[in-house]
Amino acid sequence: MNKEINWEQFELIINECIELAHSKNKDYGTYSLIEFGRKGCLIRMNDKLNRLKTLILNENKPKVETEKIEDTIKDLINYSIYLLLMDKKKLIREPNKITNNLM
Repeated sequence: MNKEINWEQFELIINECIELAHSKNKDYGTYSLIEFGRKGCLIRMNDKLNRLKTLILNENKPKVETEKIEDTIKDLINYSIYLLLMDKKKLIREPNKITNNLM
């Protein structure tokens, strides 16, 4: 039997990732992404992967209870998108383009 991906749930998770990226951007800004670029993203992704491994091996029982496995996975998704945007040279919008798009 051929089963299909639950696209509604997929889209819901993508939207949650977008919300998380927006809120973290308000807290952290874009400076660290711009300053360290792709290497910085890879380092952060490695940190997240190590955390994910630890959470999975400890059967999802984090010592820091406010950080869940789900949050770590969403961070990895967002860092992957940041890398894609960096490769396309579209991570940061130029102020003039923002103004032009609003008119």
